[in-house]
Amino acid sequence: MKKFTSVILLLLISTASFAGRYVITEAYGKKLLTPAYFYVGNRNVWTLDYRNGTMQNYKILLRRPDEPECNIEAMDDKGIKFQMCITKEFGQESVITLKYKDATYELIGRYYAE
Repeated sequence: MKKFTSVILLLLISTASFAGRYVITEAYGKKLLTPAYFYVGNRNVWTLDYRNGTMQNYKILLRRPDEPECNIEAMDDKGIKFQMCITKEFGQESVITLKYKDATYELIGRYYAE
């Protein structure tokens, strides 16, 4: 019971500090004229809002407690599964990598905690 409680506590700590949004300034190799918002964290669906009426949802299928920001298994709006990894440093640019079977894409921006 003690070990189980420790694992649950570790999971809560690692995911609780992760909720927030990224202000994306570059997506898929192109600079964005208007920054997009990528909402992440303690939800089952993460949303990329391009702020022009276009939004893309990513359903989070699996997050590992030992790697809450990498090896995230997700599914996009089209039902295609992929892996996501977030390299985040406070106050510096972050890279969100979307790795599909046939292609890899990057979103670049800054992280802001909720």
